[in-house]
Amino acid sequence: PNPSPIGKIQVNDNWYDILEVIWASHGLVGRGTVCYLTRKDDQQYIIKDHWVAGDANDDIFNEVIMLKKMQGVRGVPELVEFGKVKLSTGEVDNTRTYRYRELPSLTGTWRTHFRLVMKPRGRPLHKFQTKLEFLRAIRDIVAIQQEAYERGILHRDCSLHNAMIEEADGNSLGMLIDWEFA
Repeated sequence: PNPSPIGKIQVNDNWYDILEVIWASHGLVGRGTVCYLTRKDDQQYIIKDHWVAGDANDDIFNEVIMLKKMQGVRGVPELVEFGKVKLSTGEVDNTRTYRYRELPSLTGTWRTHFRLVMKPRGRPLHKFQTKLEFLRAIRDIVAIQQEAYERGILHRDCSLHNAMIEEADGNSLGMLIDWEFA
């Protein structure tokens, strides 16, 4: 049974039905990250909606670059599409737009609203169902880190929030998400 959508979200020219808010950050400072379970054309996706530091393409595309470098590695999310969020005026949504004026101490500290569409969905590592599933997930995450290292990449944010379990072909696999700081 397909759950009813609770809203819609746009990435580039594509609209996705929001099925669930999976995770949302809290607090006055930070990246304002919200992760949604979405659906488009009967396929489920994860959309990471967040504010990334910077304005230039090199600054904000780091997670995209890392996911592309890790493409095909089991346990790393597949990047489906990505894009800067645009306002109704067509202008890119950026914190610089909301500032009354830019003080010298704040120059270069703006953030850009950005969305990533990925698959598959994982479940948090702390929701493991057996000790064996937990150990296998840890083993897989260590293997992902090793593969990243061999490709010249350090994840730099390996934590319980970013360690997941993926269900694939009746097996549980470890999964490592959030490559923004790699």
